[in-house]
Amino acid sequence: MKGEDKMTKLTELVKEYKKTKEEKIFTQIYKIIEKTIKEKVDYVFYEHTFKIGNKEFKLVNTKKIERDDISQELLLDFLEWINNFDSSVSEFDNYFYSCLWNWKPKNINAEFLQSLNTSSIYRINKEGEEENIADKMIAPEESNIEFVSNLTAQEEDVWKLIQGSLNLTQAEIAEELNISQKTVSNLISRINKKRQK
Repeated sequence: MKGEDKMTKLTELVKEYKKTKEEKIFTQIYKIIEKTIKEKVDYVFYEHTFKIGNKEFKLVNTKKIERDDISQELLLDFLEWINNFDSSVSEFDNYFYSCLWNWKPKNINAEFLQSLNTSSIYRINKEGEEENIADKMIAPEESNIEFVSNLTAQEEDVWKLIQGSLNLTQAEIAEELNISQKTVSNLISRINKKRQK
């Protein structure tokens, strides 16, 4: 199928999907744009340099987010683009490429930038293998998260690890945050005093 025919078919499929919401039609749509979506995800994750204030970073280097997270977010936004598409204004391919050109993950913001100064979602386990810390965390509905006010940034980093239900030792917390175990001990003491207020 030629490029022009493919894009005409894409517009027709999108119109049909908006009417029927049939999964098989969405699958046909996705097959047409799959390569483009994957290229965008790879670019955003591996190549794009994000700038927030005077900080610059690439997502692949932050170890705070995974490529699959970017892919899932883009697919959700793609579904939203389909639902928002007005066929009386343009062909879907024009609309799609303009949305895709400007797309970036919603959670790459000042809060994400602040998280770059905290621990990675990865750590090296005792066997020397990299593991995702989130895999060992208790789901939010199972944990009893306690909020403590007036924590310093360093105290907050320690408290997040304690609250993550990973059962980390003070030495492991120290290693994770690249500080001494004595500093961790002092920070925990200060946190406990604030918890009692």
